[in-house]
This record gives sequence, structure tokens and C-alpha cells, in this order.
Amino acid sequence: MIQLFQAFIDDVAHRGVEDLAELIAPQLGKAVDFFQGVREKYAKRKALCDQRDEAEKIARMSAEQVVADIREEVARAFPDEPKLREEVELYLSLAPGAVQRTLRGKHDPKGLSAPADFAPDSPEKVAAMFPAAVPTLRPNDPVPGREEKYRLIEPVGGGFGEVWKAADRMTPGHFTAIRCSPIRTSNST
Repeated sequence: MIQLFQAFIDDVAHRGVEDLAELIAPQLGKAVDFFQGVREKYAKRKALCDQRDEAEKIARMSAEQVVADIREEVARAFPDEPKLREEVELYLSLAPGAVQRTLRGKHDPKGLSAPADFAPDSPEKVAAMFPAAVPTLRPNDPVPGREEKYRLIEPVGGGFGEVWKAADRMTPGHFTAIRCSPIRTSNST
């Protein structure tokens, strides 16, 4: 299992939250404290040189590979909390895109390889390897404002809003990318 994901799951379980956004929302001031805990757990599991290799591995993973990697551990950590299990899986499935954004630079515009000086040695650097927010939408949700035309399949990115792969209900087998915004914050429901 990817040790960065293990450290994340362990820290979420340790804190006993019911809503992942409670930990991730930067405006609550909890995110730095949370990612400090993740960083400490991660540092105990992996040396900095190994963290560089693991970041590159995450950058090359698909969302499906992430979920396959974490599913058993998420089920063990949150056996009686199906909503939180789904939220953690969905959130971590976006980690490859976040890691790619972190690794991008002149040396590698795609963000698939880490620069020689890469070191996630602070809560802020660890937080940058994760999505900025918890997705508000879920797979199979209708697309807000286009309910009759599209159905959401899987998240493919974030940034300003959420980007999802969506199935066209009118044309079977046709897919498109849909950007939905705004993303959930601690002040919204």
C-alpha cells in the first residue's frame, strides 16, 4: 500500500471525524494541524529519498489504482462508517492529479517525476500532495443544471471547482468532461 495514503487514513481514523471536510477545509485552521499529523506518520514509514519515489508512483496512478490500493485499509479503518469510507476513497482517488501539480516544473511539465530536491518535509508540502477540497458530488449523480443530459462517472480533477468524466445519456458510449463549481467549503452543506 502507498504509505502516504496509509498515513492519511491512519490520521483520519485517529481523529474520529465524521466529515472529511472538517479536516481539509483550510479556513477552519485545522488543515495544517491535520497535515502535520499525516507528515509525522509518513516520515516514520518512509525515508525522504523513498518519499520521492513514492510521489512519482502516485503521479502515475489512475483513480482506479488508488481506490484498489486503499479499499481494504479504508474498510478496516472505518468499518461502521460507509459515508466516510466513500468520502475518503473519492478524495484520495484525486491524489495523483494533486501530486502531478506538485511535481510539475521545468524539469517535467507533466509532473510525473520529482525534482532532485523534492522533499515533503512540512505540513504545507504534504498538503500540496492532496486535493485542495473534498468533492461535493458523487459518482452517478446527475450533473447540476443538466440532469437529463449527463450522469457523473468519476472525478478527474479539481482546482477551481470539480472536473468529472460524465456519460451522455442521449448518446450511449459518449463521454465528456464537465466542470462543476463551486467546491464544498466548511461553510456550505
